[in-house]
Amino acid sequence: MLGPLNWNIVINDLLTINLGEGIKMQAYADDVAIVVSSKCATYMPVKINNILKAAYDWGMKSKLTFSESKTQIMPIFSPINMNGVVIKPVDQVKILGVIFDQRMDFRPHIYYIVEKAVKIYRMVNNIARNSYGLSPRVLQLIHHSIIEPVITYGAVVTHRAMKYQHIINYLKQLLKPIAQKATKAYRTAPTVATSAIADFPPLDILINYRAIIVKSRVTRMYHRQDMNIPVDIEEAHKPTVDMQVNFIVREPAVMSPLRIFIKSIITNHGIGAAFMVFNHNNPIHTKSYRFPGYSTLQQADLYTIKMAVEWSLANLGHQAFNILNVLIIEKSKDWPI
Repeated sequence: MLGPLNWNIVINDLLTINLGEGIKMQAYADDVAIVVSSKCATYMPVKINNILKAAYDWGMKSKLTFSESKTQIMPIFSPINMNGVVIKPVDQVKILGVIFDQRMDFRPHIYYIVEKAVKIYRMVNNIARNSYGLSPRVLQLIHHSIIEPVITYGAVVTHRAMKYQHIINYLKQLLKPIAQKATKAYRTAPTVATSAIADFPPLDILINYRAIIVKSRVTRMYHRQDMNIPVDIEEAHKPTVDMQVNFIVREPAVMSPLRIFIKSIITNHGIGAAFMVFNHNNPIHTKSYRFPGYSTLQQADLYTIKMAVEWSLANLGHQAFNILNVLIIEKSKDWPI
């Protein structure tokens, strides 16, 4: 078994192989995706076979093997083989939980995640019925904490399916029974009214909203009415009024360039804590604390957050910043605080 750092070093040799023009290779953990383009359909199978042979040779050199049964290609008309095993063409392929189809409209993915959300909802529904009962509050928790994350996963690409009205209606069918139970409404009640009362946003609008947030994070630009609005200003002007620390609940937000990381460490020697201040990726201040053995982790976190806020108010003024808390539990006797 290789750790993450060692694996990155090993896989880097594969990612840096010069495969020629029209070839793009990316990897996430041990999943490798290769995109190959060619103006000649006849030369495409030869080109892909050469790539797979190079990957196989790299695996033999690194003492690693590929899973031919899990290797997929889409779409290829000429026979493609890897180590003598013919790889069958497929109409769709699943990468990191997102189903990519030939048309790249992601409708198969929407069908898949709706079925997955229904199964999860039924399982949690049975557990909640036996233990706590299905009150409106419980249904809201199930929807916001389970249904919405499953449906909106990969929204930055799957939002393309929202241009089809039958996909929007399919998502409404998922939302309708849950909203009716949460509001204890009749079956004839309109879905728009029950979902609004239950605080369930339409799933198609939610998917588009999450896609816009991710695009804004990546491009640092928010597109609205033919205008590109910057969402990450390097040097924010000081406002005329005091700025309060904003706590964002449930909804993601663009990170500020000023970030304060709070770290707590539990060892056999006691509890230690520290905070580090970063401007972009550059550390500008570090402060550590040591607490007696009778202290609790919560006390260490609260005290360190308090000191970090006091330092930021004294040195950062009214600039916006984010505080991130990291918990590390280490029981090794060789690491002092």
